[in-house]
Amino acid sequence: MTEEQIEKLRQKNAELLFILGYASSAILALMGQLPEDKKNGIFWIIQAIENVVYQDKPMPPLPKVILP
Repeated sequence: MTEEQIEKLRQKNAELLFILGYASSAILALMGQLPEDKKNGIFWIIQAIENVVYQDKPMPPLPKVILP
């Protein structure tokens, strides 16, 4: 890969991480409006983002039900 291609990938990665952080904050802000049966799936999504992006850990096990 050329330096230009590597830099482009770095920029896209930074943009994706920003979007994931913003989306995580928005999801957590709306948690109070969700039914209890949906919260487990949402918590899994937040934990998966934290593990993979910020802690360099594997995703947590999938919950039994994420979607209806």
